[in-house]
Amino acid sequence: MTSPRRPHRPRLPALVAALATAAAAASLTACEADDAGPPVVALLVPGGADRWEDVDVPALGAAVAEGCADCEVVVYDAEADPARQSAQVEEAVEAGADALVLAAVDPSAGGALVTAAGGVPVVAYEHALPGAEQVVAPDRTALGRVQAEAALAALPERPRGRALVVAAAGGGPGAEEQVGATRSALEEAGLAVDVV
Repeated sequence: MTSPRRPHRPRLPALVAALATAAAAASLTACEADDAGPPVVALLVPGGADRWEDVDVPALGAAVAEGCADCEVVVYDAEADPARQSAQVEEAVEAGADALVLAAVDPSAGGALVTAAGGVPVVAYEHALPGAEQVVAPDRTALGRVQAEAALAALPERPRGRALVVAAAGGGPGAEEQVGATRSALEEAGLAVDVV
């Protein structure tokens, strides 16, 4: 049984812009409860890794609470299942979510998830998604360079010879760019680099 959807609130563009900031560990602003209840932010995470439960969900929840004491955060964990996440987007919308923060299980299908939100503002988290109103994602090139610099700094002396970069299985959007930046920084340090 589905509950009736609350009407979309026109004050939410400010909430969505603030939510993008919250996702980046800043604070939400200008949100308060009204007769329909507190603003609801649905946080849809891909799951499948401890980092979502241990790091991202608490950080996002705390940032939302800090900036919007009246906001309610509802977490949906897709458990690494794209079909489950699709159903969760529909469930969140039907339950009256005022904004979605979406970390897509399959970023290549993220545009369809944004479309399924049916006008509820979407903040794409971790990867850009077509149609999302805001995107909060890492700079993959900078991240790759930082990884290489950290590896070089951890060595007791200047490295010589070859370096092996192990790329994550399945890659994903931005992975090639990140690995390329890591490779480039290591090559600039005088190493020959193999990527596996």
